[in-house]
Amino acid sequence: MIKDVPLSAVNHVVIGQAASLSSAALSALSDLGIPLYLMEHGRVRSWLQPNCEKNVPFRRAQLRFAESETQALAVAREIVRGKILNQRTFLQRGNRERKIDRIQSVVERLEGLAAAAKEAEDKESLRGLEGLAGRLYFSGFAKLLRPGEGFDFASRNRRPPRDPVNALLSYAYSLLTKDCINAIIRAGLDPYLGMYHCERYGRSALALDMMEEFRAIVADSVVLNVVNRGIIKESDFEPVFDGIQLKDGGRKRFFGAYQTRIREEAVHPVFGYRANYLRLDGDPGALSGEGDARGMVAV
Repeated sequence: MIKDVPLSAVNHVVIGQAASLSSAALSALSDLGIPLYLMEHGRVRSWLQPNCEKNVPFRRAQLRFAESETQALAVAREIVRGKILNQRTFLQRGNRERKIDRIQSVVERLEGLAAAAKEAEDKESLRGLEGLAGRLYFSGFAKLLRPGEGFDFASRNRRPPRDPVNALLSYAYSLLTKDCINAIIRAGLDPYLGMYHCERYGRSALALDMMEEFRAIVADSVVLNVVNRGIIKESDFEPVFDGIQLKDGGRKRFFGAYQTRIREEAVHPVFGYRANYLRLDGDPGALSGEGDARGMVAV
């Protein structure tokens, strides 16, 4: 589909398939400070950031904070606790009409794990709690999927995903990672310097930190929606390497569903105002109420 979009309405550009951009287009994006992201096989491969953040004292403060074990652990506790609580809320909402006993049991156990995360003594303990919560959560998530039609889901697998549901989850998480990276860079922070995830060469640890609390309520919500409403079908997938991925048509429909979700509004848990998820995940001005309302363009 060809569409005219004014650059003033573009927040960033995503290339998810074979495409080319002219030097004039790249120059225009650079002049306006619009980043470009390259995604391949459902992963963020690279990005072009027009202007390097010049606030060095800000990044130094981030480094000092991350190097403080006490401060980093306090943030990590809240990341894991928030993630588990959002998993719990997601399952609760999905089970309102079905009243599946298995899901209710998972919800109760997740509440206890969230409380335990708040008191965890170190990051290793947190990772153990997060892992247990994840296994419980996905056992409940599987019960919310419409049965049959090639969307059976037993457990989480990736790199590469080997079934349709896992392929959708991986793609949704990649889109969410991209949004978090964009928000972090625009805020002037270093996306590679995290508080919870381990430092690893080429790993955007802070983006992974940020996205944890949004996985269930944004990414998983989109997956459940496109499967249960028949927006994505088994025929929308194709084999790749040792796994599967979405074909172009399915990817475009999924991208549209994801865009719809992140533009839905929620109440800020601290400040009480309503904002869409793009602003809540760290868009500049979100806390002051002056966030950027522009969108993204997918190629």
